[in-house]
Amino acid sequence: MGDDNKPVFSDAPCIWCGDCVKVCPTNAWSEAKRGYTVRIGGKWGRNPLVGSLFATFLPEDRVVEFIAAVLEWYKLKAEGLGRIRLGDTIIKEGPQELLGHLRNRFPEYTVAETIAPQIIATQIGK
Repeated sequence: MGDDNKPVFSDAPCIWCGDCVKVCPTNAWSEAKRGYTVRIGGKWGRNPLVGSLFATFLPEDRVVEFIAAVLEWYKLKAEGLGRIRLGDTIIKEGPQELLGHLRNRFPEYTVAETIAPQIIATQIGK
């Protein structure tokens, strides 16, 4: 709490989930902008990957266009590679390749930089 006994925002621990706005019993918080966080390249199964962050605050009316741009890039980069997954293609090509492609059409929503999808070890019994 601040000197005026009101909540003080600190963006250091914030993950921009918006839960504080949704659950605040006094409506002390309000949203300055609204949109989707976009992670790409995740999957589950035998070799799970955590998708990488590519966009923040993507408006609802641009989501379909954004997905189409991702699929356009994927189709170009995965041609002739058989059944390769999107996350594996991002790892192979590098996340900056896809980020650059998306930045051309969505400069105000794409993140400045990102990392490749991350492998997570979840196999039980090995």
